[in-house]
Amino acid sequence: MSADVSLEEPARRLTGADGARDSDVWVRSLRPWDGYFAVVWAVTLAVVLGAAQPSWPLRAVAASIVALNLPWYVLVGRPAVLDDTGGQGPARRYVVGAMLLFLPTAVLVNETQLVTT
Repeated sequence: MSADVSLEEPARRLTGADGARDSDVWVRSLRPWDGYFAVVWAVTLAVVLGAAQPSWPLRAVAASIVALNLPWYVLVGRPAVLDDTGGQGPARRYVVGAMLLFLPTAVLVNETQLVTT
């Protein structure tokens, strides 16, 4: 033990009772993940609409598919994150659905693939 660490003070917690040591602290901090999803969704939509290729009708179709990701996250993804039963079914359903919504967009507008990196 280093000589500059004082051991004469009484023991205390580094964080409060509701700090990072709680097992469910990530549940209370879901708002930043919602914000992250919103930013990535908006950037993806901007990339699809701003792409040089393909033609405008195909970009509109791709943008509508990207738009479906928002209700998919709200209705399926967010509840899967909040699911505390320990089952992996809701999370798998969300991921499979998100992939099925992403793949056609990536095929229609190649620039969409840049968002995944």
